[in-house]
Amino acid sequence: MGLSSLVTALAFEAGLPLGLAIASGLGVGVAFGLSNGLLITAIGLPPFIATLGTLSIGRGLMYMITHGVPVTPDTPKAFSFIGQGYIGPVPVVIMALLMVVFALMMSRTRFGRHIYATGGNEQAARLSGVKVNQVKLSVYVLSSVIASIAGIIGFSRYLSAEPASGFGAELDVIAAAAIGGASLAGGVGSVAGAVIGAALVGVIANGVVLLNINTYAQQAITGGVILIAVSIDVLRNRYSGGN
Repeated sequence: MGLSSLVTALAFEAGLPLGLAIASGLGVGVAFGLSNGLLITAIGLPPFIATLGTLSIGRGLMYMITHGVPVTPDTPKAFSFIGQGYIGPVPVVIMALLMVVFALMMSRTRFGRHIYATGGNEQAARLSGVKVNQVKLSVYVLSSVIASIAGIIGFSRYLSAEPASGFGAELDVIAAAAIGGASLAGGVGSVAGAVIGAALVGVIANGVVLLNINTYAQQAITGGVILIAVSIDVLRNRYSGGN
């Protein structure tokens, strides 16, 4: 997310046109998604280790490139419209469109069914003829590209690529998925649930401010919510298994 926004900013700074600058940022997402997917499917690294490693590489590259200084290039008005425009707020419109596209993909297409099957029981999916490695690679690329879109929208909104952009977002993402009903064991969850979960994470953040709670406690509260949501999921699965 952060590196994509930075690369887009550097592309504008180098004088690239709008389309190529955005493509540069999205290209970062494709590269990191492929790296994660290949490390997991081809080499066999545990997903947590692979993604944690590439996360650290991305963060390190941001500081190596910027030396801790924000990048604020001149950008065309058409680009700032992505983050600041209003036809409804453009970022919300983009989110809604992505939600509809991916909700339909997950519920109405063979690829979506293969994702659920792979998440639920990878070995059974493989024996059923699902090309598990291809599904996993595709999902990692899609996930990374969507993160790149978020980074580009964030840069468009503030017109400044911060070296710390995206830091801590991974915790919010986990919280959104867990609160929205996704099972960390795999195979259960929905796009709409994740969006609702993200909205609830935002409500929690706003509630911390409105209740005049120390803002430094926000991350601790989010962590607690994750533990509660995952505990409920584990107990639900245990109860279902018992029946």
